[in-house]
Amino acid sequence: MINRKVSVFLLLLSVAVSAHADWESSILPKDFVFESSLTKAVSTAQGAGKAVIVYYTRTQCPPCDVLQWRLRKEEVGNPYRSAYVFTAVWGTAIGYTERENYRSKYGVPAAPTWIVFNSRGKYVCTAPGGFGSDEAGLRLHEAVQSLLAQAEGEANAVRTCM
Repeated sequence: MINRKVSVFLLLLSVAVSAHADWESSILPKDFVFESSLTKAVSTAQGAGKAVIVYYTRTQCPPCDVLQWRLRKEEVGNPYRSAYVFTAVWGTAIGYTERENYRSKYGVPAAPTWIVFNSRGKYVCTAPGGFGSDEAGLRLHEAVQSLLAQAEGEANAVRTCM
């Protein structure tokens, strides 16, 4: 009887983990570069010469859904698609303790928030709230690119991207 209960529990757990992994991989459009961990994201970014965006998101988050919808639009998503490697902190990408350390260290108020690092994993800026319009999304990309160019060699305190 106990073995059967354990088997059922493990089956349910594997279904839940699989569903969560599917959700995590669907956060962004399929053609975005998305890695399952910050370590993998930085490694991929170094090889591709891209910056890293650590994306704080959660389920049942209307602003997160709007941000994700905007990124699926070609004119808004293209700059992000070509310039960044993404990872998510909600779920398995970053553990609870590390996620909370990032929240306090980089001033993350709530979801959605992006923390931007250069291709070597050096902090650049924090973008709380994502962006509320297509135009704001394009301005955010331009502001981040400007900060990335300025950030070479300097140590940054917590700052917003725009």
